[in-house]
Amino acid sequence: MPVNKNFEHRKKLLDQYFSGTLTDYTIDELLKMLNDQLEKSDFLPISRRQFDYDIEMLKELASRDQVELYYDRQERRYKYDKEGYSITGIPINKRDIETLTQALAVLKNIQGLHQTKELEDIIDKLGDRLGIRANELEDIIQFDQVPALHGIEHLNGLLRKVIDHQPIRVTYQPFDRDNEALFVHPYFLREYNNRWYLFGWEEQSDKIFNLPLDRIQSFEDHLVLFNKEARISPSEYFRDIVGVTRMDKPVEIIKLKFARARAHYVLTKPIHLSQKVIDKTNDHVIIEIRVIPNRELESIILSFGKDCEVC
Repeated sequence: MPVNKNFEHRKKLLDQYFSGTLTDYTIDELLKMLNDQLEKSDFLPISRRQFDYDIEMLKELASRDQVELYYDRQERRYKYDKEGYSITGIPINKRDIETLTQALAVLKNIQGLHQTKELEDIIDKLGDRLGIRANELEDIIQFDQVPALHGIEHLNGLLRKVIDHQPIRVTYQPFDRDNEALFVHPYFLREYNNRWYLFGWEEQSDKIFNLPLDRIQSFEDHLVLFNKEARISPSEYFRDIVGVTRMDKPVEIIKLKFARARAHYVLTKPIHLSQKVIDKTNDHVIIEIRVIPNRELESIILSFGKDCEVC
């Protein structure tokens, strides 16, 4: 099947004819209408042979949805045998609605994310239009949440700025200093250890910053062009670290020795993707990770107390 802009445009035009109420035309008249529309859109007209080929392609596409495209001689028109069908439409069934509903159940557990109400309305509209009613949304998935989490009220607004590529002026409150103004080009948000962080390029320092949302007092649009060049890949940024802090240091090989009684927690929930076991006895397990040391890693190690030591 030819996959090009010309064919895609022809397919949409023909699909509109076949899905609509246009009736009583000859094949030659339909071809002329099609070519008139193509020329108006700066596409080349097609021959009768190409037209016949396009019809066959549309028949094949419709058949994949168990729909027949045929010529009704009484109405003198091509039509689908399923009323309201369109090749360019998105077929949605009850299973699809239920899958969306299940995804919504997960999203509703993210504190501060207001789009879930909009998504719920969209799912209801789709269900009503298709005559499908999904199962009642159940509270079956729970995330660990912190009551009255500071800064969570900013999550929805900052997500919008990330999506819109909108630079912002942030009023930021460090723990040990006065408020300061930061001019941030937001790239993505990340949750770690029940705290949300905004990652982006900061103009004045010319560096990638991570800002905990609980330190953000307010933000507003900063009317400059969005800096795409400094954008970072989250997978690359977090590949060599634990947590959210990336120090300007090389990757190190760190070996940790755990008492056997506590080793199970590390083996079933690895500290880092690079983790591997290099020694195991009845008394201890030694693992190795390749990371850039930071305070998050230090906190994890210290949380094991005397049951963990750096080799």
